[in-house]
Amino acid sequence: MDLIAGVDVGNATTEIVLARRSADGEGVQVLASGQCPTRRRKGSPESLDGAVALLRRLERQLGERVVHASAAPLRPVTTMTAQVPESRAHTGRLSVLGAGAGTTAGLGWGVGPPVLVAEIATLGRGGHPVVVVVPAGTGYAQVVLAVGPLVAAGRCAGIVMVDDEAVLVAHRLPGMVPVVDDVSAADVTVMLQAMLLAVEVREPGHPLRVLTDPLRLSAELGLAPEELGHAAAIASHLRDVSNGVAVLTAPAPERSTNDQQDADDGWIILRGRHRLAFSDGLAVVTSGPVGVIDGFALPGDPSSYRVDDLWAVDLARVAEAVQAREPRSLGGTA
Repeated sequence: MDLIAGVDVGNATTEIVLARRSADGEGVQVLASGQCPTRRRKGSPESLDGAVALLRRLERQLGERVVHASAAPLRPVTTMTAQVPESRAHTGRLSVLGAGAGTTAGLGWGVGPPVLVAEIATLGRGGHPVVVVVPAGTGYAQVVLAVGPLVAAGRCAGIVMVDDEAVLVAHRLPGMVPVVDDVSAADVTVMLQAMLLAVEVREPGHPLRVLTDPLRLSAELGLAPEELGHAAAIASHLRDVSNGVAVLTAPAPERSTNDQQDADDGWIILRGRHRLAFSDGLAVVTSGPVGVIDGFALPGDPSSYRVDDLWAVDLARVAEAVQAREPRSLGGTA
């Protein structure tokens, strides 16, 4: 009977089995086997040269030449890593730009349109309360001088500061208003472009009452009924802190998909179906059948890849499974 070879060129190792069919034709007699590291990328000419070299070595050991050889499909597997933004609860027009600051002052709750501290003098008499936004480097004395009359008139709903001066400001005002400091300087622009800012401060260790109450928060901000879920998502985010700043922006226009956005978000194409954002497609990858993916692009990488299949593993979840303790981050590695 002819000597046959089964060849499997893998991503890491190449394996070959030499065998002969038994005389009765009902079974196979394995005569020799061997393996070696795969040269270069699976399916490359170098990987095939390595397989041939291994086959010749096994033939010499056996003292016989192979007549037929059968190779497994040469589908290389490429291993990559990518930072995928964590899936966050959809909060619509709402967002949190300050929470859990350690040096807040004043107590209570307030909501109103934002006004830059330097522009308080331009406000007319009367009108609804406002939330004063204080950029870095303003100085507590200047803040007290500008905001004091506003507080006395009952028109200051709250103060949001970048510098760590909440206590210095609150103790010098003619009335009590919630003051949250230590917000990001980069968020000042976002706050000033918002429709409304909601500020709440409670005693340390005590929970928030308004920002964590979706029904009341929706009423205070004038949200539409379909936005109640967004308020609930905000409430969940602030449940373990005693101070916070929530921002309500104007409705955003529909975002059109373009090549740049694809490069930023990445994508996954399901076989015979439409394109999904990479983070959304991961659920299909991990739970769907084998061979359901046609192609993908990693977040932040303009390159696209055509594939027979795709598999992804969330390394953050693996770390949790083995009780690896890691610092909190804004993205996970997949």
